[in-house]
Amino acid sequence: MHPLLAGLFFLFSAFSISKCLANTETGFPGVDLPTAISEDRIDQKIDELQALITTQPGNQIAIAYLGYALTQKALFVPLSQKKSLVHRGITKMDQAVLASPSDPRLRLIRAINAYQLPKILKRHPVALQDFETLKIQLQQSPEKFSPTLTRQILFHLGSFSLKEGQNEAAIQFLKKAQKIPSDLPTNQVIQSLLHTAQRETFPLNHVESHQTETQ
Repeated sequence: MHPLLAGLFFLFSAFSISKCLANTETGFPGVDLPTAISEDRIDQKIDELQALITTQPGNQIAIAYLGYALTQKALFVPLSQKKSLVHRGITKMDQAVLASPSDPRLRLIRAINAYQLPKILKRHPVALQDFETLKIQLQQSPEKFSPTLTRQILFHLGSFSLKEGQNEAAIQFLKKAQKIPSDLPTNQVIQSLLHTAQRETFPLNHVESHQTETQ
């Protein structure tokens, strides 16, 4: 597989315009990202977002979602077009964060994208910056975050930490995420990643646990 595509398959979550713009919780709502299940579906979401931005040109959330969706679209275009399409998406996410740098949803959308993209795109420093900003915001003003957004941030901090080889930090973030009353990500998704982090951190414990279960 081309290195530009390798990380794109791991971008997270399902998507609906109405859900991502509706806020029934206190504080900033969670994010709901477009997934490239099929080219037709991602094209539909891109069209919807572009139409929304036409009527709401200052809607930075929609702009960030569009940038994310464009990186997903890159899975389906010819190889010669992939790099330019991904960079178009990256540019839109960067523009959205620049326009509203204190909005944690924009930071999270970009951070998720940045840490999952291939290293060749050099987005690792962006992920580091955004996650550090999110940690500070969450510590200083937790009341501004809905339970869903808090849970999503903690989950992706755990996922990012695990990818960075910081397994013990990953475990702590994921355990905190489990305690937040929301279903996005699901308990099953969090538990699966937590199990991976624990297995890599305490391999002997998992071997002994497995032996005990099979006896």
